[in-house]
Amino acid sequence: ARLLIQTCQGTARPTMAWRTLPMLLGGGTTLDFAPPLLSIFMRMRSLERSGEVVSASLLTCHPWNAHPELGWAVVVVTNGDQEKAERIADELAERSWQTRHALPPRFDSATEAIARARAATLRRKLGCVVLADASDVVSAGAPGESTALLGELVTHAQGLVCYVPLRDPAVVEQLWSREIGDEVDVTLGGKLDPARNAPLQVRARIENKTRSHGVERTIVLAVGTVKIIVVQGPALALRPSFFTNAGLSPWQADVIVVKNFFPFRMFFLPLARLTIYVRTQGVTDFDAAFGLQFAGKVHPRDEVSDWHEADKRRRAA
Repeated sequence: ARLLIQTCQGTARPTMAWRTLPMLLGGGTTLDFAPPLLSIFMRMRSLERSGEVVSASLLTCHPWNAHPELGWAVVVVTNGDQEKAERIADELAERSWQTRHALPPRFDSATEAIARARAATLRRKLGCVVLADASDVVSAGAPGESTALLGELVTHAQGLVCYVPLRDPAVVEQLWSREIGDEVDVTLGGKLDPARNAPLQVRARIENKTRSHGVERTIVLAVGTVKIIVVQGPALALRPSFFTNAGLSPWQADVIVVKNFFPFRMFFLPLARLTIYVRTQGVTDFDAAFGLQFAGKVHPRDEVSDWHEADKRRRAA
């Protein structure tokens, strides 16, 4: 905004350079405050503070976009110095490319995650264990209807009080007229993509019915000690209030499932004593895009030794 005003006033003449990298994944967790990207972000901030550039940006990509030229990019803006912008863009692109082999951490399977949660006895007494379903992340575009983790919890986590969000408007509509306390046979999930998200049949007791802003009508189903929060709207469960609005106390849970990557950690900080990321083979797995048709080779799906050829093609386009 400051640069826009300066440009309109004639006190700045922005000159821009950009580079694009044929990589979907890299940079570890891609956080600006953690290695290996920390040093790159520190370099960009230093360039901005010194006035050498107006702005410098590293744009890691959203790896679930179906675009043939998907990848990372670097953008550098200087004040009237195109040559400097090009030189620094090259530098930052090369530094970013060197982080390509630092891939995201391996996530636990559902079985491994449940075993770890059960073993964390003291942590559960002091708070809860949060399982982040990394394969069904609503904020990354997933429908929130996957029953893969839910099915494992119903089978293997009995005795642990588990809260599991699930989006299923059809089930909410089907059960809304039933009474609290009714026993029901119901098929959960698998409505939008049954080939990837298999439906789960359970016999459950209706424990509560509520309405709240955003998720609209909500039904809490209990299958033993597993409580399923079935919502009409998005099953984001970003904050503990998602569960309190459904009539559940997060402090009484041993395990809470969220369908989110990172923002939930800030809101669950007072409560979560252990966070486990779980891979359940869904649409937001980091390698889910590997089956797409790209215009060229992309790392890490393919062996790519140099970024310049793809950058030349993309910027020419």
